[in-house]
Amino acid sequence: MLQLNEVWAKTNPFQSIVTHGLVSGFVAQFLMEEYLCEGTKKQLAEELNLKQEDLISFTGYFVSLHDIGKISKRFQNDEHDKFNNIRHEKTSFRALMRIWTKEYGINRRIARPFGEIIQAHHQGKSGFEDDCDNEWQALQDEFEKLMADSFCFNRLSFPVPATEMQGIYEAILLGILILSDWLASGNMFTDAEQWQNDSVMENVWEKMKTFSKESGLQPVKKSYGTSFSDVWPNIPAGKERELQKLSQKIFEDEKRYSMILMEAPMGEGKTEAAVYAASRMAEQWGKDGFYIGLPTSATSNQMLTRMNDFFALHNADTAVRLLHSQAWLIEDEALYNSEDEKYICQWLLPGRRAMLSQYAVGTVDQAMMAAMCVRYGVLRLLGLTEKVLIIDEIHAYDMYMMNILKGLLVWCRALQIPVILLSATLPVSRKKEIFGIFTNEEAETVYPCITAIDERGAIKSLHIGAVAKKMEYKVEIKPILHSYSDIARLALAQVSEGGCCCVLMNTVRQAQSVYSEIRSMDSSIDTMLFHSRFLNKDRNDIEKRCIAKYGKNSKERPARSILVATQVVEQSLDVDFDYMITSIAPIDLILQRMGRQFRHEDTLRPHGLEQPTIIVITPEKDDYGPDSYVYDRCVLRQSEYILKKHKTIRIPEDVEQMVNACYDISCVPPENAEEWKAYETDISDKEALSDKFKLNDPSQKFLPLYADAEFDDGENSKYLSAQTRLSEPTSTLAIVEEKQFEELSALAENQNVAVRNKKTAKDIFDCSVSIRNKMLDHLLEKNKIKYLSGEMLIEGVRIICDNNEIIKTDKEEGVKWEGGLNE
Repeated sequence: MLQLNEVWAKTNPFQSIVTHGLVSGFVAQFLMEEYLCEGTKKQLAEELNLKQEDLISFTGYFVSLHDIGKISKRFQNDEHDKFNNIRHEKTSFRALMRIWTKEYGINRRIARPFGEIIQAHHQGKSGFEDDCDNEWQALQDEFEKLMADSFCFNRLSFPVPATEMQGIYEAILLGILILSDWLASGNMFTDAEQWQNDSVMENVWEKMKTFSKESGLQPVKKSYGTSFSDVWPNIPAGKERELQKLSQKIFEDEKRYSMILMEAPMGEGKTEAAVYAASRMAEQWGKDGFYIGLPTSATSNQMLTRMNDFFALHNADTAVRLLHSQAWLIEDEALYNSEDEKYICQWLLPGRRAMLSQYAVGTVDQAMMAAMCVRYGVLRLLGLTEKVLIIDEIHAYDMYMMNILKGLLVWCRALQIPVILLSATLPVSRKKEIFGIFTNEEAETVYPCITAIDERGAIKSLHIGAVAKKMEYKVEIKPILHSYSDIARLALAQVSEGGCCCVLMNTVRQAQSVYSEIRSMDSSIDTMLFHSRFLNKDRNDIEKRCIAKYGKNSKERPARSILVATQVVEQSLDVDFDYMITSIAPIDLILQRMGRQFRHEDTLRPHGLEQPTIIVITPEKDDYGPDSYVYDRCVLRQSEYILKKHKTIRIPEDVEQMVNACYDISCVPPENAEEWKAYETDISDKEALSDKFKLNDPSQKFLPLYADAEFDDGENSKYLSAQTRLSEPTSTLAIVEEKQFEELSALAENQNVAVRNKKTAKDIFDCSVSIRNKMLDHLLEKNKIKYLSGEMLIEGVRIICDNNEIIKTDKEEGVKWEGGLNE
C-alpha cells in the first residue's frame, strides 16, 4: 500500500497529491487575498455565512481537496488509461461526501453543493467514480486531515449558506478552484516537490506575486476622484457637456446604483461619462476595474487607445487589455501538466485572460459568454465580478443576442456587478425589458436621458435638456442598390469638388464590387476599402490609416477621398465624413451611420457645404437581395417606408419617434402587417434559440455543476461552439506562405498540427481571416484545397498555402474568391 507522499497527482515531473494539494490551496488563498476585489470577498463571505478570515481558511482547504479522488487504486496503478470512463473528480465527490457527512456529521444538503463544485472542476467530462476500499479511504481521510491542519480550517466552521441564491457562491468558488488548479499545474511550480512542506506557502506566495504582476492579474488600487474633472482632468470644470454634468449629478445622493442607462445622440461624450460613472460605481461596490464591451473588433481597437490615453492622464501604472486580440504574453513554450492543457493554454493567453485583468476592452460577445453554459465560461463570470461592466451601443444587438445579454444582466445583478449601458437610439420596448431586470418600477421614456436604478430598485431619471450638437440632415433616396456602377458614379459625383465620402455597404462582396468600380472609373482619386475580410496584419494597418485620415484632428485628411466600407465604421469608430452614402438598413443603424457625418466641429468642409445630406440607396423593386440576409426584409421595408416620409431628420428631436416607429407594429402600413406578424414570431423563435446556451437563474444550482458543459466558447473550436450571434458560425482561415506551410506540414500528424510556440502562433494569426463555416467548407471541399487543422494555441484554425488558385489575398481588397455560396 502506498504512503500518502507516494500518491501522485502529477507526472513528468512527479508531484505528490500532498504537494499539489498544498500548492493549489495556497494559490487559491493568494487569489482570494490579492486578486478578488473587496466587494466580491464581502459578498462571498455573506453568502457562505463566514467571517473574512474563515473564508480564506475554508477556500484554501476546499481547493486543496479537489484531487482527493486521485487517491484510488485504478488511478494510482495507471489503470485509469484503460478505464477512461473513470473520472477522478467524481471519485473526489464521493470521498468528500463520505468524509463531510459521515466523519463530521455535516448535513448532506449543506455539503452536497460543495462536493458538486469539486466534481465540476474538469468540465465537459463524463464517466463514473472509482470504488475505494477501506485502505484507500483511510488514505483519503489522512489527506483531508492534513489539508485541514495545513490551512487552519476548523470543520466546525463549515459554511452554511445564508441565502437561497445558491448559484452565486457556487459560481465564484468554481471559478477560483479552476483557476487555482490551472496555475498550480503550471511550469512555475514544477520544482514544488523539492520544497519542504513548511515552506510551500512562502514559495507559492513569492511566485504568484511575480506571475500576477507580469500577467496583469494583480489589480492596481487607485482612486480617480469624485468630480467629473477629477476623473477627466483634460475636461476642466464648467466645460463638461450636459450629459457629463448629469453623470456627476446622479451620484449626489450617494446611493449605490446597480444599473445606469445613458441615452443620447452621437458625439455627446457618452464614453467619458461612462468611465466617470464606472469609477464611482467601482468605489460604491468595492470593485477594482471595468470591462467595456463593444459591437466589433475594430471599435474595440479604437477604445483600447482611448482608455490607455485615459490612464496616461492619471500617470496610472496599469494598462487596458484587449480581449479579442492575440496579445501573446505567455512564455514561448507553455507546460501544463494537466489533462486540460488545451484550455489552459487558451485561457492563459491574453485573448481570454484579459477578462481576468483589472481593465479590459473587447467585443460584447466575450462578456456574453459569462452567462452561457460553455466550458470554463465561469472564469469569465469570475473576471466580471471584479469589475464594472460597460456595454456600448446596446441598441446594436438583435433579439437573439439581447436574450443572452438579458441573462447576463440577471447574473450581474445577483453578483453585484454594476452595469452601465450606452445607446444613441433604443426602442422603448427594449428599454422596458432591461429595466425589468433591475426594478418593478415604471421609468420615464423621455429622450435624451440618463436613467439610474439603485440596489433597491428605485429609479432616478435625469432628462438631458441641452445637447452639445443639434443637427439637421437632408435625406435623399436613390433606388440603385443592385447597380455597383451607379453607386460608384454617385460617390465620384459627391466628391467632384472635393471632400471625403463614405460609401457604406452591408456585405463584403458588395463593398469589394463598389470599390473595384470606383477604381476602374477613376484610379487617380484617393480610394480606400475597409471591411472585416482582410488578413489580420492588413486589417490592423487599414484601420490605423482610416483613423489617421478621417479621425479627429487629423493632419492627413485628404482633400478628395472615398472610403468604401461595411459596418466596421458604423459603431463607436471616431471618424468623420463630409458625405454619406449608405445601403438601406434598420432606422437605428441609419441614425448611427449619420453620426459619422459632420461629426467633428473643427473639420474643414468643402466650400459651400453647410448641411449634411445622407443618401440612402434602396432597391428599384421590392427585392433587397443579399441585404435581406443581413437584416430582416420587413425591417428594411419599414425603414424605407419611414425614410420616405422624411425630407430631413433632426437630431435629437426625431430619434426616439423614428426608432420606435421602426419596431412598432402599429406604425406598419396595413399591406405589410401580415409580414410583420410573421417577423415578430420569427423574433420570438430566434430569442428562444439562444436559451439552450444560457445559464439558468442564479437562485438555482449553477448549471455547469450538474450538466456536462456541451459547448466550447471559441469560434475556432472543432467542438460544438456556443453562438453569441445568430449569424452563421465562422472559422478562422490562415493563408500562409509556401515555406511556412511546408514547415507546418512536416510537423503535422494526420493533417493536425499542434503549435505551442507563441511566435509561430502569432505569425499564423497575422495571416488569418474569419470566414463563414458553410462558405469555407464549400470552397475547400469543392476545390480540393489541401489544409491543416490547428491545435493548442491555434486550436481549430485551418491553414492553407497562399499559392492556391481559388482563395486569394489582396492588400487593397482583402480575401476574395469566385464560385462561392450566396454572400
